[in-house]
Amino acid sequence: MSLVTSFHISNIVYEDVKKNELDTEYIDRMNHNLKEDWLVIRNIIKEKYTSAIADNRFFILSHLLDNTVLSSWLNERWYITRLLSETKCNPANDNKLHMKLRSKLRKNLYHSKAISMNIVKPETGRKIQGYLQRKMSERARWRVSNGVHTPRMKLLWSPLPKLFKMPFAGKKSWLISQGKK
Repeated sequence: MSLVTSFHISNIVYEDVKKNELDTEYIDRMNHNLKEDWLVIRNIIKEKYTSAIADNRFFILSHLLDNTVLSSWLNERWYITRLLSETKCNPANDNKLHMKLRSKLRKNLYHSKAISMNIVKPETGRKIQGYLQRKMSERARWRVSNGVHTPRMKLLWSPLPKLFKMPFAGKKSWLISQGKK
């Protein structure tokens, strides 16, 4: 949220200071979408701090929903990473490609505008996400309070290599001595 907010605010300030242009439409869009983003993140977190977390089915299904929402934003993450690294975070260094990326990001760099949520209005996507989180949580709390034990589940999701092991790649003896292969 802080990266997204900083990106948009810096664009607004740059345009105002350097070009003497205050894009009020952009400011309104940013305010609206950042509020929706905050509500999306709140939906993600809100139910996790209830007794529902004791139900392993809720834990996994809730995280899958969260990942669906957040991973649909990967395109924008790639764009902003490329833009900021190639321009050294200075809009004055923008070339035509950077200006195109910046324009696209000004419109779409919001969780609430991510691909999975872009089928519907941001408010509707957030409401659907919140509804799904609430319903999963209600069922999980019911299972916990009624002593219903679901089979243990293990989420086997590893789309990327185990990147956390990369710093230790040259220290194979350390990994083996720790009982990890």
